[in-house]
Amino acid sequence: MLNKKGEVVGVVSMKLSDARMAKTTGQVGQNVNFAVGGQTLKSFLDAHKVDYATGGLMSFNKNTANLADEARKWTTVVECWK
Repeated sequence: MLNKKGEVVGVVSMKLSDARMAKTTGQVGQNVNFAVGGQTLKSFLDAHKVDYATGGLMSFNKNTANLADEARKWTTVVECWK
């Protein structure tokens, strides 16, 4: 999750299952995600000695489309399977 300045303020950890929601309620949730907050993420990275950069991509607000275009260059999906 990024703020309008491109700073990481959290990491999406789960998405609401559209299929399960539809089966349970007969409706589909829209854009329902769950995230780990930025301070929790920082604590985790520090505890595991993971290097990371601080500071945003820019010092001013950008519109959502431009921010998404920039973020696509350095974000990826990470999945864990049991």
